[in-house]
Amino acid sequence: MDFLRAAAHKLGVNLNDNQQAQFERYRELIELRSKQFNLTGLKTWEKIRNELFIRSLRVLSPAGGNVPTPEWFTGKRAIDIGTGAGIPGIVLKIALPELHITLLDSNQKKTNFLTEVVNALELSNTQVINGRAEELAQQIDHREQYDLVLARAVARLNELAELTIPFANIGGTVILPKSHGSEEEVEEVAEAKVKKEDDEEEEEAEASTPAAPSIPKTKAGVINAAVEMLKKAKKHEAQQIFAKMVKNIEESEDDGS
Repeated sequence: MDFLRAAAHKLGVNLNDNQQAQFERYRELIELRSKQFNLTGLKTWEKIRNELFIRSLRVLSPAGGNVPTPEWFTGKRAIDIGTGAGIPGIVLKIALPELHITLLDSNQKKTNFLTEVVNALELSNTQVINGRAEELAQQIDHREQYDLVLARAVARLNELAELTIPFANIGGTVILPKSHGSEEEVEEVAEAKVKKEDDEEEEEAEASTPAAPSIPKTKAGVINAAVEMLKKAKKHEAQQIFAKMVKNIEESEDDGS
């Protein structure tokens, strides 16, 4: 436990005796229930400490996200999506008792375990929900209601973004810890965002452009129609419409009208 306390201290978290006891009890419950069902593949204290506890605490530092100090989390409303054994949600809750957190997982056995942990550690302001992220995000009590959204990056970032962003409120933060070598996924998400914005702009432009009338049969009719459209069009649309009508005139001439 001394190693965990020292690691937490480096990340700006000073664990008191009660918090250390909570981590100890949490570790015991993980080891116990992992023997009964597939809770986690990590069976030894060293691996649980390093891979689950310390890695979870790293999101409190700039290295694990865009948040400069652990104090930023205090009093925030957070949700941990696909929390599994409570990673990183319960770890952060122990380290930051004032954090309000929702733990979401679709596996009933795991949410039963989480309820057991919450009760055993006497964690206040902690809600356990058995359900799917895509469904919960449609509920008014959860959509755009969280200051902080967490998810272990076990899937590609573009998939995680679709699951997590709907929970974040305006100005909220989404933290998706990833290992090194995820640059390609970051670029993929950025490209998808740009494409979405371009598509939305194109739809808006199409919606605001006046519909073209039916093409007249005579040259005079084409010219008159062009004049009328130019009168109604906005300046930035005029050139486009004029070019289109000129093409119609040329086609009329080719037809011998």
